[in-house]
This record gives sequence, C-alpha cells and structure tokens, in this order.
Amino acid sequence: MPETMKRFEAGGVTAWGTADEQNFISLFAEEAKLSLTNSDAGLLRYKEYMGNYRTGNATVDVFSVEAKGKRYIAEIHTMAEQREHLLPVFVNMLKDLQHMEKKAPIVPGVFVQIPDVGNSAEHKQVLQEVMDCLEAIASKNKEQFSATMSSSTTAERLLSFVENSSTYHFYELTLMGIPFKDEKWAGFQVDYYLMDDEGYIADRGFTIVLLPNKQGEWKIEDID
Repeated sequence: MPETMKRFEAGGVTAWGTADEQNFISLFAEEAKLSLTNSDAGLLRYKEYMGNYRTGNATVDVFSVEAKGKRYIAEIHTMAEQREHLLPVFVNMLKDLQHMEKKAPIVPGVFVQIPDVGNSAEHKQVLQEVMDCLEAIASKNKEQFSATMSSSTTAERLLSFVENSSTYHFYELTLMGIPFKDEKWAGFQVDYYLMDDEGYIADRGFTIVLLPNKQGEWKIEDID
C-alpha cells in the first residue's frame, strides 16, 4: 500500500485508500450478487475483471479473485476527477494482494539460542552488548539501549527501535564474526517477529554491527 494511503472502514468493511476516504479498494469474503452492465475497456484484459457500476460521482470496478480456495470480490472505488491517476495505482495494489490470517499476539522478549563466541573475555563482552541491546528493544528501555551504543549520536540515530509501539520477539541470533572476516567490525544477524499496534505480524531481520572504542570495549555502531 502506498505510504500516502491509509486503512479505514467503508460500508461496514475494511478499505484501503486515500486520506479523504473517497477513493479506495475493499474486499468481500463472499461473491456479491451484482448486476454489472458497464465496463472499463482498459480493464477487460484482466480475467478477474467483472465490470463496473456507478454510485454518486464514483465508479466502482469489480474483480473476482481467489485465495486459499476461497472466492473474494474486490471493489475499486474512484471519483471521476481522480480516476485516471488512481485506478492504475489500485490495480497494482490488487496485483500485490496477499492472503493474511489472524494469529495470536506475539510475546515480547529475547528467545534466542546463545551462539558460541568462545571463552575470550573480549568476545563475551561483545555478545553481552548485543544481548543487552535486544533486551532493551524488547522492553522499550531507552537508557539500556543507549548504553550499548558507540556514542550518543549513534543512540539518537537508532532510537526508533525503542521509541515505537511495535512488539519485538527475537527468535534467532547468528554470529557473523568477531571480527567479521578481515574487517575491523564484529557482526550478528538477528531474526525476529514484529507486531505493529494493529496486530499485523511480520518476520524480519537485521544486522548488528559493533566497533571497539578507545577503551577497547566493543559498542554498537549500527543496526541495519
């Protein structure tokens, strides 16, 4: 969905569309009984296209799509003055449509198997910084998070990882190297589930990069 659009309720169902809620796409779990006598010539190339109807100043183009063995109706509502520009946008959104199912909320926290970094005190310190950082993100602990960073500037740049309403469930931590190959930095790959404040869950990952400071301690330089 384009960043300029939002999710809202329209006609008793969920819709995704423009901020003024005048142009949108909506889905119905069951095929509607519609009498469609009109059509858009540019949409006839799609086998899912059924035709359109008018409601007020809006044209509603109707598609029949199938996902996981179930049939759905997708309706694209466009106002006359925005139709030429927005119809292709909504068609592309429909092309990228994915099947989603509701799952139980994830449990926040760090649930990783600790990687073997050896017995070196230096390597253990690197691992501890990473674990402290992950625990700080999961618990939204700004002070603990900042303490693992290489500088206040770095902490400020990465603060969005704790200053948000999402839930983090870290499930895998992989050592890349201390240091990584012939480089001067140490790295860990982190895999996690992220649940936003609306309950949508995504499987994501990032790399934590650490560098040694003047005191010989390794601190986090980047999360990407």
